[in-house]
Amino acid sequence: MATSIAGSGIDLGKLIDETPVSRFQIGVIALCALGAFLDGYDIQAIGLAAPSLSNDLDIPAASLGPAFASALVGMAIGSVALGPLADRFGRRPMMIALMLLIGTTSLGTATAVNIWELVSWRFLTGLGLGALVPVATSLTAEYAPRHRRTALITLMVCCISLGSLTSSILAPAIDSHFGWRGIFVVGGVLPIVMALIYWVFLPESLRRLVERNPADPRIALQLGRIVGGQIADIRVAAQPATGRSSFAQLYSRTYMPRTLLLWAIWSLNLFVNFSLANWLPTLLKSSGWNHADALRAVALMAIGGLMGGILLSWLADKARIVAPLITAYLVASAALIGFTLLPSSYWGYLIVIAGFGAFGAQLTIGALAAAFYPFEIRATGLGWASGVGRLGSIVGPLALGVMLGRGLGPATVLTILTVPMFICAACVTLLPRFLEAARQQQS
Repeated sequence: MATSIAGSGIDLGKLIDETPVSRFQIGVIALCALGAFLDGYDIQAIGLAAPSLSNDLDIPAASLGPAFASALVGMAIGSVALGPLADRFGRRPMMIALMLLIGTTSLGTATAVNIWELVSWRFLTGLGLGALVPVATSLTAEYAPRHRRTALITLMVCCISLGSLTSSILAPAIDSHFGWRGIFVVGGVLPIVMALIYWVFLPESLRRLVERNPADPRIALQLGRIVGGQIADIRVAAQPATGRSSFAQLYSRTYMPRTLLLWAIWSLNLFVNFSLANWLPTLLKSSGWNHADALRAVALMAIGGLMGGILLSWLADKARIVAPLITAYLVASAALIGFTLLPSSYWGYLIVIAGFGAFGAQLTIGALAAAFYPFEIRATGLGWASGVGRLGSIVGPLALGVMLGRGLGPATVLTILTVPMFICAACVTLLPRFLEAARQQQS
């Protein structure tokens, strides 16, 4: 049955918010989640390939540090340089281009014969990895209703962790049959296949279509899939032009305060998360844990983080996020202090609790960030937040290395990490002001 949607202009946001989530919307978000899943696989690939790679290319394990770091640097640059291009050229073409970039550079990594080729290829792969999730988050936010948006974005981002976990399961079998190069071949072929899937099935953001041409027939087609009927007549008002680039708007008086707040929380949270992810196994081993159990600690943190992210994002969609987020940071701090106060037999529980608070809060902040910015600068805002946040992920592990080099014990180092957690908790108290301002601007 044909449906007529006409008038002076459709409020796309209101329509999506008030309509039950359709299979079409779920499909769009699932495609974004698959991209995040492959993102997680490729992030983890270098670490999993490292032992065999080191032997095959006769590169000492200690000399692989630049290859690890180059991907992180590439991710930081990709977030701020490539992510914002989605505001200019559209979400769909950028998702396709980024998948092709990740795929081709991962295949390039499989051809490396020395450390500098590894560094170069991993840097280029990092460019794509850093930009993909901000763009996918933007597209997910634009197809998700407000009352479920944070939870759906969090579930999408959680697929990064699932991708990393899957790669850790598959990598030993791939390595044993095809060598370390096979790990990167799989990590290259799958994104290229996903780019083809995106070309066929991934739609452009509705808001982007309206911005470019309100009479575009794809608008009626996609709205019909959302509302569950064929749209016979539709008139959508063109979006008003701001006359300013998304970059200029991001640093305007309106958006700069919330941008600085987001950067502070994001970078300090990642400072702690990457410090734990990189150094916790070493800290545990120096405290008497065996090698296998020390490595499993990272998985325990990830499990705690997934549980925390899902619970906190659900509370965020219920408009009750400030107190839970503050509690999460304080709980993570208490767990970190617990390493000093409790015997090592309790540390497994503390690891899960720390992951629940610190990693769960980061997942939720990343999802909430989509609400900070309107459509026209969303990818730019998320890209810059992710890029600046990556600085925390780089500085954190380096800072812990300096602390350990100066003779500080594991429990003392973990206790010091409570300082950025407390600062994050203080920053969260300012969130309601900016979220309410964002709602009024987008209403």
